[in-house]
Amino acid sequence: QTFSLSMSNEQSEERLALNKNSYCLIYSRSRELWFEGIVEDIYIDTETRKEWLVIRYGPTKKKKMQRFCNDLKPIPSISSTSRDARASLHIQSACQIFSRSEDKWIRGKIAEIYLDARKTEWLVVKYGAGKSKKIQRFCDDLECVQETLSNSRNA
Repeated sequence: QTFSLSMSNEQSEERLALNKNSYCLIYSRSRELWFEGIVEDIYIDTETRKEWLVIRYGPTKKKKMQRFCNDLKPIPSISSTSRDARASLHIQSACQIFSRSEDKWIRGKIAEIYLDARKTEWLVVKYGAGKSKKIQRFCDDLECVQETLSNSRNA
């Protein structure tokens, strides 16, 4: 396992907050993809005195990892409803992104979804007059928007 020595305090705090039933992202080296997972168990190996997290991901996969391994990323605390909605985002999905420069939420649409060289997923959100922003699916600055369809009988 590889460990990051240049982790911010916020990232360290997020990892320290991982507990049983916490959601996380786990990197599968065999598939070269990130998967959503859940911490199923945490224990200390009595021989090595090292802490291990058991992560369940995919339909039947489990992996034992240490808390500060680079192949493990906490997902910020979001409700299961919001998490499920974010998991279903696809190209052309309506969403809102938070603009720090304008200090407000702005409506947009997912224009592209891709994996970078580290196989981290990125969503490209188009908004405003030709603006776009790259953002990760579980970032706090992204929200799902329910699109309402007009009822053709009442139109």
